[in-house]
Amino acid sequence: AMPGVLVVLCEPIVLETGKVLDQAFHPDIDKRREIVRRVAETDADVFVPFQRVFDDAVRSTDTNPSHWSGDGVHPTRAGHQLMADAWLEAVAAG
Repeated sequence: AMPGVLVVLCEPIVLETGKVLDQAFHPDIDKRREIVRRVAETDADVFVPFQRVFDDAVRSTDTNPSHWSGDGVHPTRAGHQLMADAWLEAVAAG
């Protein structure tokens, strides 16, 4: 009932750096990521796969994950730019 409104859901991220070097942290974020993905399948117009975006950035640029997130979950300035670019691309395609 809200014409012109686009529902965009974004996946939470976790990178192995900072306080997230402990693998015990991952299951919590993995569970949240799966919940967001499931909700997006039925209730969102656009889903932004931020984990894939960050994983690809680490691999393709051969940068340390700390370049993108200092603590493993909160993005740095570079990480925020990566997210903004991915969001814009996903919304444009969606």
